[in-house]
Amino acid sequence: MLEFLRKYQKYFLFIVTTMVISSFVFFGTFSTFTKMETRKDQTIGKAIDGSDLKLLEIAALSKFLSSDRDDAAINGHRIPINLLNDGVIRKDLLATGVADILIRGNYPMFKKQLGAKLEKIKAYRSYEHPDAPFVSAKAVWQRFAPDINREWSFLQSEEAVNEETFSHLVNLYQLQSALPSEWLRRVLTLHEQQYNWLRPDPRLRQDDLSIFGFHSLSDWFGKDFVDLIAEFIHSAAIVAAENGYRVSLAEAKGDLRRNFEDSIQKLQAAKWPIELTFKGQLNLLGCDEGAAAEVWRKVLLFRRYFQDLGESAFLDRLPYTEFSALAQEKANVDLYRCPTIFKMSSPLDLYSFQTYLKAIAPMAKNDVHSFPSSTYSVIEVEKKTPELVGVEYRAQVLAVDKREAALKAPFKEVLAFEMGEEAWKLLKKEFSSLQGFSGKTADERFQALEKISPEERGKIDFFARRLLVNKHPEWVQELLDSSQGKDMQLILSNGKIELPHIEDPARLGSLFKEILSSPETSLTALHYFETEEAVFRFENIEKVSDSKVKTYEEAKKDGTLATMVDAALAEAFPKVRIKLAPEEAVKDLSEVKEKVAELLLVDLKKTLEKERGDDVDAPWCALRWKAFAAKAKEDLANHQNEGLWLKVEGENPLLAQFKMERVEKEISRSAEEDWMAKVPFMLVPNEWSAVHAETDGAVHFMFLKNRISSDEPILEQLSFGKGMIVADVHRVLAKELLDVMKQKQAIVIPLQQEQE
Repeated sequence: MLEFLRKYQKYFLFIVTTMVISSFVFFGTFSTFTKMETRKDQTIGKAIDGSDLKLLEIAALSKFLSSDRDDAAINGHRIPINLLNDGVIRKDLLATGVADILIRGNYPMFKKQLGAKLEKIKAYRSYEHPDAPFVSAKAVWQRFAPDINREWSFLQSEEAVNEETFSHLVNLYQLQSALPSEWLRRVLTLHEQQYNWLRPDPRLRQDDLSIFGFHSLSDWFGKDFVDLIAEFIHSAAIVAAENGYRVSLAEAKGDLRRNFEDSIQKLQAAKWPIELTFKGQLNLLGCDEGAAAEVWRKVLLFRRYFQDLGESAFLDRLPYTEFSALAQEKANVDLYRCPTIFKMSSPLDLYSFQTYLKAIAPMAKNDVHSFPSSTYSVIEVEKKTPELVGVEYRAQVLAVDKREAALKAPFKEVLAFEMGEEAWKLLKKEFSSLQGFSGKTADERFQALEKISPEERGKIDFFARRLLVNKHPEWVQELLDSSQGKDMQLILSNGKIELPHIEDPARLGSLFKEILSSPETSLTALHYFETEEAVFRFENIEKVSDSKVKTYEEAKKDGTLATMVDAALAEAFPKVRIKLAPEEAVKDLSEVKEKVAELLLVDLKKTLEKERGDDVDAPWCALRWKAFAAKAKEDLANHQNEGLWLKVEGENPLLAQFKMERVEKEISRSAEEDWMAKVPFMLVPNEWSAVHAETDGAVHFMFLKNRISSDEPILEQLSFGKGMIVADVHRVLAKELLDVMKQKQAIVIPLQQEQE
């Protein structure tokens, strides 16, 4: 008996397996049909045309759209697949930005669900081999699909859910197709097998490696999102029918069969094992062909309505041969930006800024984002930091570098000078290479110079020329008379005027102070002001102001701010040094300035990092201005307090320096800055962008006034331009349709409790 069973065990196993599968399929399908037959429909609201909005109708459409053919390749058998759906939500709504319009237009409804998704994402830990952390999902993504890590970083950095959260989720949902979970598993397995010493990790063979463990659309965005899409497509189909579009059930059935055949061919080409018939697919969906065709008929109406309007906009606006000029479309915007002088790309930049603020104005103790609304008086600032107070002059400044004048000396005269007894003593004192030569006579000095290397001889000759200049002031005078003057702003501060190549700024400052009391003496001295390096001439001197506090730009430009910061860092360095790494703690302050500044700003850094948002590549220092700009945008968008954020003529320059700059700007789609090339063309006219911080520390946001088409034909960009404008039309059309749905109260979210 046992021998008989052993001989025919394959056949017995086949019969038993067939019976089990058949019973599951039959009773599972039967129970589905039973539920369909006994289930009662109900009205949940009114559609966009005033007709009843039926629960089962929307539920059937929602269920049909909740999965598509691409789910098979991405998620395998983890979720039910629908090979009849060629990707309506994925291609027609997510990829075009229409879904983004729908969510933003109903954000309060979805904020809680998006918040729950964000919490799961923050708690998620991607796969990492327990014995070899370098064998990880993150490492594979970084190599083959780096955008996955970038988008994930965006979401992890968000302190709380916001409207941008959905956009990042969409990007990740689309990106998962670049590296499906099973492909990721294969790559990780191959990587693991490269190391003979590494024990195989059973989790790698068993765990779900899908991004965040999400599979279906409901996992990613919530069931309410799919229901909203179903209601939107239902409304679009009604509007399409009202506008004369027609799709028969027979046509819908034919399209469904074609979708199924295309899906099977694609899966087979990808060597994805699947054995499923058209009828079997309908059974999995729990419906018959007629019900599926009715659902698909609505999808086809929606598609034709949107695609026809998109295509007609493309064909009507420009001749086909000129259409590619759309790639050069420009956006007319008001760009609001922080002043260039306040770009903060390093901790030292921010520390300098905070040092300046503390010196000139009282600051709110509990608000690290605030900028001063008032400043200390000149007298108060001068008591604490006199170097920040100055009197402004303007003058035409001519300057001659003595090294340039030295080149006027003929070589014969230079050589004769070097062989002189007085010059020889100076040369021997300056150059050790001449110490071994006595040089008692001119001939001995000449022989000594001839034995020196060419490189050393060049240095000696140049030094001699510099000495000669002092004996020939006419050379300098000649160059000074022929040089071009430069109008300059000069600040007399703390008794000094700081300028390059002036070693004694106090002497220059005293001459300017004496202009009123001793004009003849001081002006004569300023007409020929000599230093070790150069000779200056100051003409047309004009006093512009009495004592005033320097602006940030003035303090930075004349070196005052750098001196203040160095002094503050030097004072704090002994206390901060113990917090530095051992290899840094032994260094001089000049080598670790940035690190010391960062340690002194550690509390501010923690606060700012919490508000990073999407700007993961921006330096944290720039977030100081981003927080300020966010407040400015909020008021400006509501037409409030414009004078608080933008410069007003005649106001205090100390307060005006912190105001945003508004610039009218035309931005093309081909702009070099990624943010500039992207954001204006995702906005609709009269819409504000989010605040953005750049990698160089710049902070800005914009208001889109309108978009302008270019007349320049660029035929090679035809398809790019067409896709862009069709997507634009779809988004505008979606917004208009959504507004009507809201007006007609045709949005019912969530559906009945039993559908949750």
